[in-house]
Amino acid sequence: MSVFNRLRRGCGAVAIVSGVLIPSAGFAQTQSPSAGAEVPAPENVTVVFDGPLEPAFSSLTVSNSTGKQVNTVKAQVDPRRVAPVAAGQVHGALGGRRLRWTPYGWRLFVQGEVVDPATITGSIIVAAIANVLFACAVGACLAVLMLDNASPRMQSRLQRIVAVCVVTLIVADIANLLFETALKSGSAPGADFSVLIPMLTQSHYGAAWSTGLVALIVWVLLSVAPRAFGRPARMTVALLAAAVFAFSKAASSHAAGAGDFSLPEWIHWMHICATAAWGGLVITSGLLVLPGLRAEASGEDLAHFVGRLSAAAAFALLAVLITGIYNANRGLAGSLVPLAHSDWGLILNAKIGLVNAAIVLGGINRLVYLPRIRRAASHSAAASSFQTILKAEAVVMIGILSTAAVLAHTIPGSHPSGWS
Repeated sequence: MSVFNRLRRGCGAVAIVSGVLIPSAGFAQTQSPSAGAEVPAPENVTVVFDGPLEPAFSSLTVSNSTGKQVNTVKAQVDPRRVAPVAAGQVHGALGGRRLRWTPYGWRLFVQGEVVDPATITGSIIVAAIANVLFACAVGACLAVLMLDNASPRMQSRLQRIVAVCVVTLIVADIANLLFETALKSGSAPGADFSVLIPMLTQSHYGAAWSTGLVALIVWVLLSVAPRAFGRPARMTVALLAAAVFAFSKAASSHAAGAGDFSLPEWIHWMHICATAAWGGLVITSGLLVLPGLRAEASGEDLAHFVGRLSAAAAFALLAVLITGIYNANRGLAGSLVPLAHSDWGLILNAKIGLVNAAIVLGGINRLVYLPRIRRAASHSAAASSFQTILKAEAVVMIGILSTAAVLAHTIPGSHPSGWS
């Protein structure tokens, strides 16, 4: 493996490194010598990450205390996974600098460089909007499959909702690509389109993003396909496309640090799918389907739908809890200490509080008002209460999906650098 094996002698007591080191989802585990150490200019220094790196966006420049570049050999990035820690390695001189966390990996900052807060904030906002749009599109597809006797007007309305949500999701996903590129390259979003090509063709994120875009395009085409294709078949294939898009998100998340198609990546994919199903059903049903059914459908059709809704939401919630516990345990490294001593843990606490609120609201509907809707000759009072609580739960769901976006942009509590 190539290293910085030649440093000019007499360059000063400390070798200072600037540039960018970006893993796709990894954290610096060891540095030798340690960052900031006052040492003679070393022959070479090794930085070991616990995840793969993005070679196209990783670089090192070694300079002496006066700022003069002294390295004569370009740092080589080795993206290979090395057992047993699945580590990517960057070899180069690293004395006198430190690594700082950004939402998408470790970045070695030049002196005085600061991540634009607006870029990070914009990235979080776009991710939150994308989470809500994805959930609404999934929920609308599931509602179409659950509505056996819905009017053509209701079916057409749901299919339009799917199409609008997915088209808007494509726009949000493109914006997310620009923010991601800005965070990796250090430029302002959209300021330097020349870096988009290596981002798409030479990075792990680019491969995952491109796969997700293809899935979204297929999803849009299915949502506007002629009725001759059959509603159940179209929605089923559309949900498969949604699952592919969800996996592209998992492949560019914290879970990707464990490796492509690893167990953490699959479990996070299931968590994304289950959360979208649970949240999407609640949001679309509370804000669109249930008001329409109360105005158009019979009491029997209404009772049939809310029964299916409650069962599907309960099943999705169970999957969310199982996969969420696994993700939380991995993010906290099996310890409860980071819950109170890391930003990731505090945000996770907020998300858990919102999930508990949604469970309580859903439980009230399932245990109190659903039996009344099924028993009563007149469903108006019970259905009205069910709908009011469902709307409140939909608001909580939007909060859960937004909090998930913040978590995705925060260093996990399992890493000491994320502790406060």
